[in-house]
Amino acid sequence: MNITLHSVADRGVPNRERVVLQVTAPCNPASYGLLTGTSTPQGNALPFPDNFFWLGSGEVLWNDWIFVFTGHGEARVDQGPHGRMFNLYMRRPMTVFHNPSVMPILIEIADFVTIPSPPVPPALPQYPPPTPPAATSVPNLLSSLLSPSPTTPKK
Repeated sequence: MNITLHSVADRGVPNRERVVLQVTAPCNPASYGLLTGTSTPQGNALPFPDNFFWLGSGEVLWNDWIFVFTGHGEARVDQGPHGRMFNLYMRRPMTVFHNPSVMPILIEIADFVTIPSPPVPPALPQYPPPTPPAATSVPNLLSSLLSPSPTTPKK
């Protein structure tokens, strides 16, 4: 892997909690992602369902750092003393790593398969809006309901 998982900084601190990744060789981070999970008693990582963060596409260089904040913010790149610092944001409403048993899991996607997209269907014309029924005033509606109908026999 050309990106390594360094640490979790400011664990449990709102707006500061972040996963720290270090780039050890030039690469495109598009093949990397972060999962969130826990460790098993055997020491393996067990990812939680629906917790994937893609690092995005671009070029990172040796000694660049990637900080993945768990809160909200706008992605940006700053120049550090020894390399660039990429700041990315998960946009989670709550801190993620406040529980020490929760950990980040860095993965590199070596290959993947997708199904082909179906062809795009042609655009279809809209149906005309339905014609609203004729307006009937409430007094006329009540009188029509209360008056005997012409087919009702009189006694």
